[in-house]
Amino acid sequence: MTGKKIITVFGATGQQGGSVVATFLNDARLSGEWSVRAVTRDVNKDSAKRLAALGAEVVQADLSDRHTLDKVVSGAEAVFAVTNYWEAMDAELEVRQGKAIVDAAKAAGIKLFIWSSLYDVKKLTNGKLPHVYHFDGKAAVEEYIRALGIPAAFFMPGFYMSNMPGQWLRADPPENVWTLALPMPDRAPIPVFDI
Repeated sequence: MTGKKIITVFGATGQQGGSVVATFLNDARLSGEWSVRAVTRDVNKDSAKRLAALGAEVVQADLSDRHTLDKVVSGAEAVFAVTNYWEAMDAELEVRQGKAIVDAAKAAGIKLFIWSSLYDVKKLTNGKLPHVYHFDGKAAVEEYIRALGIPAAFFMPGFYMSNMPGQWLRADPPENVWTLALPMPDRAPIPVFDI
């Protein structure tokens, strides 16, 4: 890994962070210029071991422990960060963790911070939809990043196609029809991608 720039990837064993890790490891040009530091809570789980076998430097961090965050961003040129609201279903915790990652990256002098963000639904709807916490928390961290003025890019993903069966698609066996049930107009375009 000597001589290469380092990208620290939070959420490296999840779908989104894992796709970032795979992109850097599988692209000849990127892997020639960049080393991947894959952040996980448990370096001994199978998904972490697979990343190490592919060439990532797998490191442990606790998003609620600033000391571990400082260690994993140290020496990195770029950071990709995503948080998981659904793990604790606690919007305030997600915002605290996101801000802690940002603060560690800023202190380390990161040249580019990439944040996986979502829209502030409460603000966009003038308060009509005040409980879309998994969106609003990420938007609050984005606002914090912008206020700090650090070099940043913001990624707003659409739906993951791999999450659709079982979550959004419902089978109707007698008619052999699948239904995509979402609270939006039936002709609204939906950004989807596969990881």
